[in-house]
Amino acid sequence: MRLAWESLGKRHVRAIAACFAGDAEGMRRVAFYSDPRRLLRLMDEKTRFAWVVRDNGRLIGLIDLEIVREGIGALALYICPASRGKGYCRALLDGLLATDPVRHLNTLIGSVEHDNEASIRCLRANGFVATGEEGVGMIEMEKVLSRAAPSVRGDAFR
Repeated sequence: MRLAWESLGKRHVRAIAACFAGDAEGMRRVAFYSDPRRLLRLMDEKTRFAWVVRDNGRLIGLIDLEIVREGIGALALYICPASRGKGYCRALLDGLLATDPVRHLNTLIGSVEHDNEASIRCLRANGFVATGEEGVGMIEMEKVLSRAAPSVRGDAFR
């Protein structure tokens, strides 16, 4: 893998829309990202970041990171259909840990649907643990990045 990370920009809108075209699974789970212009409106330099990731020029996926409280970041991850099941989830999570915004965090959190077994496996394999359920029937998961960081145990979702 030769992954290249790019900050999400207007130039990525068509490529991301093409990934979602015909992706019923992606639309069911993360339809918000099918039109990245929505995410672009939320981005800022302090609390909301997004990247597209390519492997040898081919779009692999999209990562959204929001700083929800000091030291706590919430992530969302989308892998394009042609790239699923090939280890990219792990590679993207590993790459996310090397980004500047994450270096300042103690904890990463995310939510995943009960039936999204691939995402649950990926998060668990990358050190995330289930901490409860979000109010909308999603499993809350977290990864403590610093030994000094206490578990948020779902508090960041409220």
